[in-house]
Amino acid sequence: MEIEFIKTDVLIIGSEGAGARAAIAACENGADVVVLSKAYQGRSGATITAPGDYACDSKTLFELGITGANPSDTIDKFYEDIMIGGKYLNIPLLAERLAIDSGKRLKDLLNYGAKFTVVHQYGGHTLPRGACAGKVGKTGVNIMKALGSKAKVSGARLFQACFTIDLLFEDDIICGAITWDIKSGKLIIFEAPSVIITTGGFARIWGRTSNPEESTGDGIAMALRAGAELLDCEMVQFIPYALVKPPAAEGHIYFSIELLSLLNSYLRNSDGERFMYRYDPERLERSTRDFLSLGIASEVNQGRGCSSGGIKVDISHIPKETLEQLVENMFPKWKVGAFSLPKFGFDPYQDAMEIAPVAHYCNGGIKIDTNCCTNIKGLYAAGEVAGGVQGANRLSGCAITETQVYGAIAGKEAANHALKYRCKPLIPKYQVEEAKDLIKIFFEKQKRLDTVWSIRNKIHELADKNVGVLREATGLQDTLKSLNNLNRDILNNLRIDTEELQCNYELIASMEAINMLKVLEGVVKAALIRKETIGSHNRTDFPQKDIQNYHTILSKKGLNTIIKKQVILKSNIG
Repeated sequence: MEIEFIKTDVLIIGSEGAGARAAIAACENGADVVVLSKAYQGRSGATITAPGDYACDSKTLFELGITGANPSDTIDKFYEDIMIGGKYLNIPLLAERLAIDSGKRLKDLLNYGAKFTVVHQYGGHTLPRGACAGKVGKTGVNIMKALGSKAKVSGARLFQACFTIDLLFEDDIICGAITWDIKSGKLIIFEAPSVIITTGGFARIWGRTSNPEESTGDGIAMALRAGAELLDCEMVQFIPYALVKPPAAEGHIYFSIELLSLLNSYLRNSDGERFMYRYDPERLERSTRDFLSLGIASEVNQGRGCSSGGIKVDISHIPKETLEQLVENMFPKWKVGAFSLPKFGFDPYQDAMEIAPVAHYCNGGIKIDTNCCTNIKGLYAAGEVAGGVQGANRLSGCAITETQVYGAIAGKEAANHALKYRCKPLIPKYQVEEAKDLIKIFFEKQKRLDTVWSIRNKIHELADKNVGVLREATGLQDTLKSLNNLNRDILNNLRIDTEELQCNYELIASMEAINMLKVLEGVVKAALIRKETIGSHNRTDFPQKDIQNYHTILSKKGLNTIIKKQVILKSNIG
């Protein structure tokens, strides 16, 4: 197996929103920067899927002249809404920095060439804060165009179609990472004193998800193996707006999220009842994603779901001219990009949409401080892969904002660290051999008793069944047992039939499955220890919120993964 060695100051694993912003900041602070993409920048990851908004205080948006903004907003009000939405499980300093820096980073995007056109108000925000770039459904795409171009001219070196197998470390100090070049089939060892993980979340573990194929938790799994701590991994946000009818549009969120957020649409169960009064009697359908997902999942679970297993979005009471105006402004002729509802024989004026919650965003992740530092020297994390910013539930738009605020911080801090310790890293050879052995093990088995696709389907089924919106101890414990069996299946029964190393997507899927199993194990262990219902985490066997707030901390000790509680200390912030 051919091996290439490359040295750099800052290695960024993940090329999209947070990764591209980190690259810009690291280059601006004098570092040599390499960015790794599992696929292709601007055509992969979750950032480009962002349909609508970058969350920023409305006063800043008003000052920038963006239509729909409200000058009465303040950073303090924005911070308060973030904390309320996160059920105060946010790390206060992280949430505060998100609010304070949101306007600065949006101005950066404007300078990079992104054009924001309009501001909308979404659930959980008390004022309009959702800044949209270009046409509906294109905010993420437009942001990535601007970021990618700026990162390139800043001098960052981009390596695409590279699967990072693992971090390299020695004595709790980061040394770099080992990567498989998918196109050539060779291994590339990147030596770096600073590594930033910006690989996004892990919602692809669930079968029903809004996430792209790349979101398999690789960054979180490799950080855990290196000894990094994980925070509140049980806090997986399920977005309630995913279409289940028409079937061809399953998982699509753009149409229904706007109908519920911008118009006074109703949600009705199979009895025709507006049921949200049971779950949020004050805000009803204008509630936050956690309450909406809980309400929909509970109604379906109690036998009041509609024909396709979801809940109906009722727009019959909305004046047709109001609806037509929204449709014309947001998605003319019921189209978003190349996707058209009428082409699938579905008329939203006549046929009721059905929606259901799907896995969408990971509020928990790698534990960081306000400088994006982990407990591993030289290892940083930013964006969805990091935990603590959003708390128990994320408000609309705050994900894109987090990539920019914390991507910029991580890039600067990693550059400063790298320039100080530029000559320090020494690659541990045993880890390189372990990575080579991992690849070999899939090719050397004599019998093929299972396929990676069947194993991944089993992972999806377990997550959907037992680790969804509604959870209870028996299902979670059964999942842990099944995960142990699947781990053994991968090591003992899985053989790859594709013989070439070049472009071997069966091998990619196998290494992703290892990461998915490791991360789902962490989610389940954290979900078991949190015996309460709060935000995105609903324990049907513990429906009441705990009196004392705490974080769940996941870490690796030796060969075992342990979980513990960390009490939230009171803060004097705002």
